[in-house]
Amino acid sequence: MQRIDSEQELDAAITTNHLLVILLHTQSAVISARAHHEVAMSELDHAHIPYFELHTSKTRVDATANRSLIDALARHVGEHHDAPHVYVIKKGKLKWHAPHGGIRKEAIAAALR
Repeated sequence: MQRIDSEQELDAAITTNHLLVILLHTQSAVISARAHHEVAMSELDHAHIPYFELHTSKTRVDATANRSLIDALARHVGEHHDAPHVYVIKKGKLKWHAPHGGIRKEAIAAALR
């Protein structure tokens, strides 16, 4: 997974990729670790599709930059979501998303079809 650290990187990822997966997560929550694992397993099965991650933890991203980056993601997908959350974006539009326990390798695979 490629890490997104700026609004410019987020915009570029969404505008230059026909289909992509973005994981919004923290480094400190157990449920985020499980979500990260599910998305990583999905990435192994779909290596031809770009996968990105956006961290909400203040230990990984400056708090001010973090808020603007999360706001930018919300503008792209149409609303704010709590971490962890996974998004499948196709042609710049939100195709599918899932929160917390809904983040499963199989569900992501179905959304990528």
